[in-house]
Amino acid sequence: MTPLLDALGATINNTGKALSAAPEANRPDKVVFVIITDGQENASHQFSKQQVKEMIEHQAQVYKWQFLYLGANQDAFAEAGGIGINAAAAADFMAGNVKAAFAATSVNIANYRQAGNPAALAYSDTQRQKLAGDDEKDKQAK
Repeated sequence: MTPLLDALGATINNTGKALSAAPEANRPDKVVFVIITDGQENASHQFSKQQVKEMIEHQAQVYKWQFLYLGANQDAFAEAGGIGINAAAAADFMAGNVKAAFAATSVNIANYRQAGNPAALAYSDTQRQKLAGDDEKDKQAK
């Protein structure tokens, strides 16, 4: 059972409250949410997909928060798009490939922090192939 929408809605609300309670000088200039899941939404009771989508869009537009979506064994692009996250900021990964997913995400976030450009968060085709395990399949075929 995966109450993904409830987890996202509560985390967005709690993060927003914590940031608004902090003195302006102590607030981060960049906020990046990384959603990592190995299951599709199937157990939420507090938040609907539309509510979470509106929350994500609000935080992205008003406060410039960035959202990434990593989904194992699912269509991460469809799931991310359903809650307002751009396909460039989403990636599928094989469940056994968590280390690669974290490594790619870490590189992208570091690039974003350095450049300040949200486009740096986008997963490259090479990263996507590695996360999907396609590079391993290619090596085995040779």
